[in-house]
Amino acid sequence: MPQCPVFKAVGLALVGDDVDLCGTSTITKSIHKNKSIDWHQDLVYDDRRDISQIICWTSVTDSNPENGGLFVYPGSHMLGLMPHEKSDHYERDLKTIGVDSEQAVPLSMEKGQILVIHPLLVHGSSENKSAEDRIALMSLYRKPIENPTEVEAKRQIGILRDGK
Repeated sequence: MPQCPVFKAVGLALVGDDVDLCGTSTITKSIHKNKSIDWHQDLVYDDRRDISQIICWTSVTDSNPENGGLFVYPGSHMLGLMPHEKSDHYERDLKTIGVDSEQAVPLSMEKGQILVIHPLLVHGSSENKSAEDRIALMSLYRKPIENPTEVEAKRQIGILRDGK
């Protein structure tokens, strides 16, 4: 598989020599859903709690506070995995406990821009109050999983295997 120089450089710098694409999903913040996404750390959803991963959040449409864009809690990736509890908004989601919302920073992104998210960065999003949906593509990159489960093996795509 051809290697994208940008993702290769990011992967090598932040994850290491071997990097797999372990999943992608689109995230649409619909104008008809009047809910925000709770503060959370992506690592809480990883059963292995493997820190050697990054999430690339690509803005398909412009993203800003008005249309449900991301807010981040600067420096939170250095606090380790914080306690989480069940979300009040969504059945399958969790929310980080003890986040000072006053320290949140809104991120405005133009379509095509990519945000690289550390798995411990606390982030969330507001509700979409605009007249258009906000769409993003989220891709998870990590070191290859040793002894992957059947589900993990089906999701792994080796993309940055230098010399292998």
